[in-house]
Amino acid sequence: MNKPSEVIVLAEDRRQQNFARGFLKSWGYKNRKVRFLDLPAGRGAGAQYVRERFPDELRALRKKLNMTAKALVVLIDADQRTTLEIRQALNAQLDSTDTDPIQTDEPVCLFIPKRNVETWVVCLLDGQANETDDYKPVVEDGQPQESGVRFGRAVRNGQAPQPNWVQSLKDAVPEAQLIPRA
Repeated sequence: MNKPSEVIVLAEDRRQQNFARGFLKSWGYKNRKVRFLDLPAGRGAGAQYVRERFPDELRALRKKLNMTAKALVVLIDADQRTTLEIRQALNAQLDSTDTDPIQTDEPVCLFIPKRNVETWVVCLLDGQANETDDYKPVVEDGQPQESGVRFGRAVRNGQAPQPNWVQSLKDAVPEAQLIPRA
């Protein structure tokens, strides 16, 4: 496959976008090669926004893969649910819109942090986190991007997930590998 000319990021909020920005930067993407879709309006609407927009973005990606190689990065928090439940909800959304499921050869990455992306940030920067506590109050603005860079570098360099990584972060490693390097 050709290297993507543009990566599309569909996320719930700014912190998720910044995590993706750091990850893609470590993967070699320049800012001009990454397009962040508009964020949802209103608090608490993020997950629904991502679920509803996902089929359209997947169909758009499929149309453009033949013309110019692209990739899609989707971020959606698991919150109190399991990552499997969120993945099933995304698949159900595809099914309800007559959109074919994600194929194994498609450059589509689903990042599903359990409880939220701040869990990954604390885990990557501090080393100590769990998937039940809410770390939103302790994460500072620049930290999501910094943690995305750390995660991307670890995956790019072929490092095994650290033993202290939460399970949803470990699960993100094969997802990250679906995105071609720039």
